[in-house]
Amino acid sequence: MRISFISLIIYAYTYLYLKMNDAVTAARGADISSLSEKGIYYIELEQKEGLIPKLDPAAPKTSTRGHNHPVLSRLLCPVRYLAEFDAEPAEYVHTYCS
Repeated sequence: MRISFISLIIYAYTYLYLKMNDAVTAARGADISSLSEKGIYYIELEQKEGLIPKLDPAAPKTSTRGHNHPVLSRLLCPVRYLAEFDAEPAEYVHTYCS
């Protein structure tokens, strides 16, 4: 069976596209992970009293970040729901974020 020149070109371009897509995905993942660490630092600078409670660097991120932290949870809340969040933060998180 003989492979045509066009089939070879299509294969080469497909291979190149897949490799470039893998590289872009890996770069995006690296950027996002560095942003999440730096983002916490800047959020803390913007808060009048800092983040209360303070984040424990040794604690697992899943239990201390996002909706598991009162200040970060409020920042993640859509603006149109802030009044509802501010009225009952724990209930809002339980209802909409679990």
